[in-house]
Amino acid sequence: MYKIIFAGLFLTISTICYGQNPPNVFKTYNEFKENKPSEYVDFSIELWSAGNLTNFKRRTYYRIKKVAPLSKRKALKKEVWGVIFEGSEYINSFPYSGLCEYDYIQGKGYYTYFNGKQIDSYDMQVKLGIIKQGEKIKQLWGKSAYVILPDGTLKWLNPELLKELISDNKILLEELEAQNLKEEDVYKMFEILKRYNSTKK
Repeated sequence: MYKIIFAGLFLTISTICYGQNPPNVFKTYNEFKENKPSEYVDFSIELWSAGNLTNFKRRTYYRIKKVAPLSKRKALKKEVWGVIFEGSEYINSFPYSGLCEYDYIQGKGYYTYFNGKQIDSYDMQVKLGIIKQGEKIKQLWGKSAYVILPDGTLKWLNPELLKELISDNKILLEELEAQNLKEEDVYKMFEILKRYNSTKK
């Protein structure tokens, strides 16, 4: 009798403890868009950096560490869309860069945007709009901006594309044209997208 009660109590306590962990893994873009992660995995994220400390080519990125259970490590590195860690959201860069790393989501809304990776694949550069068919691979080491469209499509963010994305906002469009931004002006483009997103709420 006591064994049954003890076993039941242990099961109840275990369920409560593990049940307190909210889902932190987005398996798909739709889960991310709807703020509905569908799975909990125990892990940590570590900040890494690469490049020259003294110039704009320095970049930061994130790596998944201490995954439990270990059976989830492959999925976290190569398969899931993104994760939540300590209140921040990260996109898995493997699907578009081939690297087992994550990128910090700088802003989320009608358009989602982040500072991402150098893309070495010719076909992927064409797909993301970095180059056109027949052009040479473009070097993007450093501040490379990416934007996720409302349907989940990922594109390289540059002033020309930004102009298209905000074309229905006359005020922001005039400001963008006056600034004469270049493709490396990542955070200035992000600021414009942030303001544009605020008009879509």
